[in-house]
Amino acid sequence: MIQEIDNSTYSSQLISLTNTSVATTNPVTTSNGFVRIAVTNTCHLKIATTPTATTADTQLPAGSVSFFVIGDQQKVALLGLAATTGTATVTAMEAIR
Repeated sequence: MIQEIDNSTYSSQLISLTNTSVATTNPVTTSNGFVRIAVTNTCHLKIATTPTATTADTQLPAGSVSFFVIGDQQKVALLGLAATTGTATVTAMEAIR
């Protein structure tokens, strides 16, 4: 099923990608749990209530934009590669009903 996304009502959190796992400051809050993650550099992703990303977790390629469904009160943690730095934007998306 395809849903139309309302990108006029969203909230974003910026994460600096380093060689240490960094989580969003606040849980991602959406009515439908839909989250968009855009990264400038390759990194690993972990979604949980208190996440710590490791190299065993899902890898997002540099320059990618991915969409995930996230549970209530969960955060996103990202772990950049040792030789690179960059940024990531975690955006809560709302679907138009």
